[in-house]
Amino acid sequence: MDEKMPMQKLLNVQRVDLRIMDLEHQTTVIPRQIQEWDNSLNSHREELRRLKDGAETIKKEQRRLEHDLDAKQTELAKYNAQLPQIKTNREYKAILVEIDAVEKRISDLEEEVLMKMAEVEEVETGIKAKEAEAQKAQEETEREKEKLKQKRTELEQSLEGTRSERKDLAADVDTTLMVRYDKIRVRKGGLAITQIDDESCGACHMALPPQLVNEVMGGKIKSCPNCMRLLYWNEA
Repeated sequence: MDEKMPMQKLLNVQRVDLRIMDLEHQTTVIPRQIQEWDNSLNSHREELRRLKDGAETIKKEQRRLEHDLDAKQTELAKYNAQLPQIKTNREYKAILVEIDAVEKRISDLEEEVLMKMAEVEEVETGIKAKEAEAQKAQEETEREKEKLKQKRTELEQSLEGTRSERKDLAADVDTTLMVRYDKIRVRKGGLAITQIDDESCGACHMALPPQLVNEVMGGKIKSCPNCMRLLYWNEA
């Protein structure tokens, strides 16, 4: 059992290293998650801004139509005021034609104004609904961001404790072996040690020479000839 102790110590270090990697990954993901919540909220705000801009455009068009309507009504009043002053039948017929055209335009403008008023009402209803939706989104975003910030604090505390544990475990491993392990860990994305699985490397699945398997079973520190990871034998 003693001859296999160095590998067991290394496995303990790797177990902690993998936990550190997971904690670091969770920590680095949080800023992106916070940004996603902010982006979602900004989308609600941008949609609300577009709705308000659209409402203002319709209102401007409504005001322009109302201005034109006032002008035509003034023009109609002017024509009606001229009627008693008309001397000839020809002039009378001509002014009636003008009055007819103005009245038709007034009717059209009144209809257009009513349509714009209906559009404004519809858009403003949509604005109120979007404002309520945006407010709800803001409250939800603030809650979720607070949860994420709290989670980040907890993760950082866990990282601090786990790194301290790693330091203690690594101090109990032979320095040369620890350096070898760290070099492999960096090259192989965190997994420096792998189990022999059915006489093959558990990481790259390369078949291992029987002599190498026997040496690992005997407690020697050996590497996979293919991926260079350290090998261990699980007796369970």
